[in-house]
Amino acid sequence: MHDAPSTDDLDRPLLETLRYDALTATPSSTDVARVREHATLGAYGPDQLAAVDRNAPKPLTMGLFVGGLFAGIPLIVTLVYLVRGEGDTAFAGLVLTAGIFVVPGALGVIGAVVSRRNRWRRHTRVALFAEANGLGFRPVADAALVPPAVRSAGSPTDVMHADLVTGRVQGQQVSLGVRTSRVTTKDPQETHHLVWAALQLDPLWAGRATGWHRLAARVGELRPDKTEFDLWRDEEWVVVGFTSQTGSLDVVPALMAMIDVALATQNGEAA
Repeated sequence: MHDAPSTDDLDRPLLETLRYDALTATPSSTDVARVREHATLGAYGPDQLAAVDRNAPKPLTMGLFVGGLFAGIPLIVTLVYLVRGEGDTAFAGLVLTAGIFVVPGALGVIGAVVSRRNRWRRHTRVALFAEANGLGFRPVADAALVPPAVRSAGSPTDVMHADLVTGRVQGQQVSLGVRTSRVTTKDPQETHHLVWAALQLDPLWAGRATGWHRLAARVGELRPDKTEFDLWRDEEWVVVGFTSQTGSLDVVPALMAMIDVALATQNGEAA
């Protein structure tokens, strides 16, 4: 296993400098346990373990809900027989109700455990990517830590910012993350995942309209099918992103290639 570079070692081109294997590999149970332990100890910031688990269903709560959903009607029928004084029938109904409660309830618990494990498996992929590249990582991030364009793009609701990776290249901040939100479409609501990468701009370049137009054109050349990609800029950041219903991390290398374009365009303008 290679030693992780420090953030000072990052250089252009990021597409070739960064190691991306962890984003697509299946993490081991040992890796998942280690990342959870780091979250518990506060290595990724305060209350990160609670922040992740808060967004996943609790196994006991889910078991009680699912079991009660299936056992509700049989329980009512059993109570009716009990009130009528039909004790034998009520007892049989109680046994049947218990069986109906236990089986779906157990499935609910298992489903919640699997959901929580899958959530941590994804966080572990990004944590190992950050670790391999000497970058900072937070499983769940406050909105204030992400660029404004990421917070506002698409008028989202019920937003959660996750898997925030941060570092510096050529003295400038580079960030990567995932924004999960609900978006109203023709259907009532859809869950969208915006995987994004951002470069903090040199203040002298940020205000140059010619530089921005050149960047947009070069990104278009890099990704002729860029209808799937978005490009935003505010007074401080340039952001490229890909929105989908799966939030696949496979797109990260392409986003980093676009950040390379932003760096090259900016440095060319400065020269």
